[in-house]
Amino acid sequence: MNNIVIYIWTDARGIRKTECHAAYLIRAVRDGVESDVCVSDYMDVSGTPYTAEVKALDRAVSRLKARIPDPVVVKSDMALLREGFYNLVAWKKNNWKNSSGKNISCADNWKRIEEATSGRIRSAESIGKMDPELETMISIEKEKK
Repeated sequence: MNNIVIYIWTDARGIRKTECHAAYLIRAVRDGVESDVCVSDYMDVSGTPYTAEVKALDRAVSRLKARIPDPVVVKSDMALLREGFYNLVAWKKNNWKNSSGKNISCADNWKRIEEATSGRIRSAESIGKMDPELETMISIEKEKK
């Protein structure tokens, strides 16, 4: 099976807004094997852990916008981010409001994510084991700061 895997990470913890870092790593999977070639980025972000991960995902899919021919799998340890994918259709249908009629958090980011992926997100899964290349990139970037 061919698909694209996007790993999302943040060092933000708790529920308060904070200055934090977020990162993503994108890999293509061909015939069940993840490629060694990847696209990644590490960024400074202000906000909650949820905001940081949504912004990282938005930036990741914007890098692929014109090149998403295959299904996308998003891997994140944040349940709220993973649940967001299952709410996209309802949010869009409800003019980007939740079931209580309130505006959803990070609506502009979610709109861009939905537009860029056009329903190609196959699943959102727990990250499980951190991708070694993402872990290395995060370590290098932290040392620079």
